[in-house]
Parts: sequence; C-alpha cells; structure tokens
Amino acid sequence: MKVILVTGGTGLVGNGIKAAMEKEGKREDEEWHFVSSKDADLQGYHQQYGCMFTSVIASNVFGPHDNFNFENGHVLPSLIRRVFDAKAGGIPFVIWGTGSPRRQFIYSLDLGRLFLWIMREYNEVTPIILTGECLERQKHNAMIIQSCTRS
Repeated sequence: MKVILVTGGTGLVGNGIKAAMEKEGKREDEEWHFVSSKDADLQGYHQQYGCMFTSVIASNVFGPHDNFNFENGHVLPSLIRRVFDAKAGGIPFVIWGTGSPRRQFIYSLDLGRLFLWIMREYNEVTPIILTGECLERQKHNAMIIQSCTRS
C-alpha cells in the first residue's frame, strides 16, 4: 500500500526527515514524496485512490539547520539568538511579555525518526500529533538558554 504523509510545514521538518532517512536508509520498496498542506482532504484521498494519507501535526520543532532569526524563526532558536546578540552587544537580555505561556517542543531529528515510523507502521488516516512530553514556560526556557551563555 502507498502511504502519503502530509505535514503542516516544511523547512526544518524536511531537514529532520532527510537526516533520519540518511541515518536509517530508505528501504528498496519505498518511494518518498513530501507534501505540505493544511487543507488536504485525507479521508477523501484515501477513499478515492486507496492510499494511506496521513497528516502529522508537530509541536514547536528545534534542532540542526534551524532558523535563528528572531523575527521569523522558531521559538527556541529565536531565544538563543536574542541571548547571543545581547551578550555580544553587552546589553541586558530582556524577555518580552510575561514569559508565562507554555509550549511543547520536539527535536527535529527525533521528529524525522517518528516520521519514518509513521510512514512504515501507522495505518490510520486520522491525523497524529507529535510533541514532547513537557509543557515549558517561555521564561523558564529563556533562563536556561541565558545560563548556558554565562562565562
């Protein structure tokens, strides 16, 4: 049976998949195509074409090849960049807002490995949410990142 995996985004997610595939290797009977769409009618595609169309919803992704631009990057890399810039400029690091919102995170290479598992083992059209176990407050994350830069 053909399996098609739909993700809510590309970029870092795609790099996580690529890294996991390079490490584990693609099986001879597998053909890979990556699709990114939040509007895919997965149940309809499944009924019409007989393929397993699965949608993955990932939490905040971080890891190698990330975007460290604090204006449009992901949460953790943006915080890392802001701490780095503050330290390099000799200015105080200021957390915007209260820092109380909670977020879940998943490492990009772990996400890539989970994508391989989904493509090979998950036989459902129902979307699956992939995330870490912990809900962390933004202020807590910022303080950890800042403590790692102290000399």
